[in-house]
Amino acid sequence: MTGELSTDAELSEIVRLEAREIRNPLRAELETHARAVTFNDMRRLAAVGAPAAMLFGAGLIAFTDIEVDRRDIWQPSDQGARCVMVLAEEEGAAVDLIAFGLSAPDTWFVRTGATWALGMDAILDASRSWGDDARLVLHATPLDWLRARCVGACVTLWTDEAKRTLCHLPGIDVRSPAMASALRAQLSRPLSLPSIQVQRGARYAA
Repeated sequence: MTGELSTDAELSEIVRLEAREIRNPLRAELETHARAVTFNDMRRLAAVGAPAAMLFGAGLIAFTDIEVDRRDIWQPSDQGARCVMVLAEEEGAAVDLIAFGLSAPDTWFVRTGATWALGMDAILDASRSWGDDARLVLHATPLDWLRARCVGACVTLWTDEAKRTLCHLPGIDVRSPAMASALRAQLSRPLSLPSIQVQRGARYAA
């Protein structure tokens, strides 16, 4: 290296590494809360079918008390409800922390909203593969994803990018007819459009 960037690839790699450093506080936050996990926390998670010891040992979960704002973004709170925290990663970088209560696993909240799925690497792998390898296992809830030992993915935010990406996959496998129906309905919804207006009095050179 001469001190100057010689290729776009080098610049992209530097940007990727810088982004990973920026996102590292999420991993540090998870690790901080993991130090306060109790035996009862682990027992409750195992009781609903998740491999609690494996997930905790892999640094993928913790527990904390949370409160939620109007945007469904959670914050730690001493007065809040006890929830599972799940680390969301993309290519090894921590990008979000998903939180849900074990008494209501069908409802979850995001810490940053920087990604739209748990198991994003599985989605990317499916989009780059062919044949049976291109089929994505999609779970209905973060708890279902944990129960499956984090194999496959779970959509946490139904963004336009999420819909476009999943619609371009060759195949998606789900666990129940109800989820299949819900997924078809979600992917059939039109994408959101920006406000489009015609400028009045604008002149453009030929």
